[in-house]
Amino acid sequence: MATQSNGRIVVIPVDSSDHAARAFNWYIDNIHSSQHRIHIIHVGEPIMPSTGSSLKSFNTEIWEAMLQEESRKAEELISRYTEKIKVLNIEAETYHEFSNNAGHAIVKYSEKHDASMIVMGSRGLGAIRRTFLGSVSDYVLHHANLPVLVIPKKNNAKAT
Repeated sequence: MATQSNGRIVVIPVDSSDHAARAFNWYIDNIHSSQHRIHIIHVGEPIMPSTGSSLKSFNTEIWEAMLQEESRKAEELISRYTEKIKVLNIEAETYHEFSNNAGHAIVKYSEKHDASMIVMGSRGLGAIRRTFLGSVSDYVLHHANLPVLVIPKKNNAKAT
């Protein structure tokens, strides 16, 4: 596995979902080591303007305001994870970008930073929905050339 002077890099993609928070917490509780350097990354989907039937109806001011709001939300999300990391006294970096393909952006980031592992949550899509919609975790599993740990959705079913 790749190492740097600051230790092994573990990439943890996050969004505002419980799945991402559960993956982060699972990593911290079960495998975090002082030899690891965490990279918390958020890949937001860019807002594309809907112009309807005419470009004349396209309002750039509204679109720019929507982009600014999405950027604010992304910064707020990264800030929440930054606070968690500070409380835990963990060495980490954060990163945010907008991309039409979050899976590709995660794989590209991980390769660029010579990561040792990716730890991420799963939305828990059923087989049919995953077939039609795809899944970020599925994409990362099939395209990353490093270990990928996918923390599944929490199963509330009780064994009988």
